[in-house]
Amino acid sequence: MNHPWEPPSQQPPPGGYGQPGHHQWAGHTAAGQGQLVVDIKAHPLAFIYRFFTPVITLNGQRFPGRWGPNALALPPGHHQLGIHIPYLLPPEIGRAGATVPVEPGRQVHLEYRAPLVAFMQGALGAAPQKWPGAVVSYVVIGLAVLLIPLATALIILAAVSAG
Repeated sequence: MNHPWEPPSQQPPPGGYGQPGHHQWAGHTAAGQGQLVVDIKAHPLAFIYRFFTPVITLNGQRFPGRWGPNALALPPGHHQLGIHIPYLLPPEIGRAGATVPVEPGRQVHLEYRAPLVAFMQGALGAAPQKWPGAVVSYVVIGLAVLLIPLATALIILAAVSAG
């Protein structure tokens, strides 16, 4: 079996498809096959996710993915795609799935976006996808930006009036 970042061999592996790979070999498919390219992304505010390797599940078989484009040579037909990020608590986050139709000699491009809130699902589909949990994250950050100066002012006022 090929390393995820090497081009696929001439012989297709068992199951009829290769492991996810680096975008440099996107477009390299055997005769009669199609290709799925899924771009896996995490928001800059969710930088902690970058310490974990995304997991791609294709027709029930798990593969280690990578952040950025992942290319899979696939036989024609409908394929069940799932993506999630292994994590601490909960043990996996951002689960998303789709049925992907693949035609011979054609590429299917999808985008996966990991959620900003660990308990939410990821977004998977045609690009561009929205960031799941963005509104919740921005509200929490906004409240913190407002409440920290307010709390500081109240502490200063209490200290001045007490002394």
